[in-house]
Formats: sequence, C-alpha cells, structure tokens
Amino acid sequence: MLTYFDEDMHARNQDMRRQHPWSVQSSNPGNRYVDFKQRPDLIESALEDLQPIAGSVAANAATDFLRWVNSDTSVFETNDFGMRPLKPNRSGISSSSLELYGRLSILFRDLKKNVGQNQAFEFGNRLSESIRINDPEFKQACWSWSLWPHQFTALSGLREPATGNCLLMSYWAWGDSEAEVHRNFARSLTNLRAALEAVGQHIVES
Repeated sequence: MLTYFDEDMHARNQDMRRQHPWSVQSSNPGNRYVDFKQRPDLIESALEDLQPIAGSVAANAATDFLRWVNSDTSVFETNDFGMRPLKPNRSGISSSSLELYGRLSILFRDLKKNVGQNQAFEFGNRLSESIRINDPEFKQACWSWSLWPHQFTALSGLREPATGNCLLMSYWAWGDSEAEVHRNFARSLTNLRAALEAVGQHIVES
C-alpha cells in the first residue's frame, strides 16, 4: 500500500516537542494522556474522535489496534490518536469522493529504544518499506511517517529528561461511501500491524 516520509510534517513536529507521558492539552483541557497499557478499557471512552462513529467498522478497527499495540504481546505503545470527520476528497491521489484523515503515534515500550535520532530514522524507514510491500495492490489508503521529538520523563538524567522521538503516523483512507472509507481504513490498520510485527522485534533485538 501507499506510504512515504513526510518532510513537511517532520519539520513542523520540531516545534511541537512534548513530554511522555504528557498531561493536559493546552488547546483543549479535556484532552489528556491515558496509559492504555494499564487501562485498555478506557480506549473507547477516552478517545473523543471515535465517539461519533462508535460501533462502526473504523471505530472497532481503531479500538482493536490500540488494544493490541498497547498490550503485553506488543513491544510498542501509543500516546496520541486522532481522527477527523469525513470530508470531500481533494487529494489527487484517489478518485474516490470521500477522505478520512488522522494521526497515530508509535513508540517503543522500552523507552530507551526511543532515544537517538539515527535509530528512529532506521525504524521509520524499515516500517515504511514493510508497509509498502505488504498488500501492494491496495491503493485506497496511505500512511506517512515523521519523527516527533519527545522528552521521556521516566529516563530523567541529572538535569533534564532524556530526549528522543516517537514515530508520528498520519493516515488517509478513501472511498465513495462512509462504509467503504471505513473498510479501507480498517485494512490499512491491518497492514500497519503486520509491518509493526515484522519490524519491531528486529529493532528491539538489535
């Protein structure tokens, strides 16, 4: 499926540094970090972007993915997820009439693995290549990736927390109906999980 390194988003991310775990979003005090590793039962209620489409294929796929990626069977976790409402598609990539857009952060549960930019780029490149070769005929969704600087408070040094990166994954899914868009988004999450499973363990063991 489609995937690429988003240079523009990568540049913007450098001005959006934050801590992990973060507390309350200044622009919307109702948004706050929830540790889904400890509280997977809160995924559906804590993510307000999923509530308008609760019970849909897209919402169920997102919930299932987030439960897996934050579970003990995964070497990853997340600290950010967003989904915007459907809108007319003007991407020029797909001829379908509707587009779904959102974002998802990915970081290693072993926080030390997130420190160091070279390793983060290696992870992003390997993940992108794995997504690209998986399900190669599928062109109705796309993942982009960029690095998002974070300070990891659990890795505090003498003066300040250790600095590293999360992978910020942006996604698009297209279709001519809400149901079709949601199915394509769910398929893109299946492909992302397969890529994470293929690449993650290699990075952890290296």
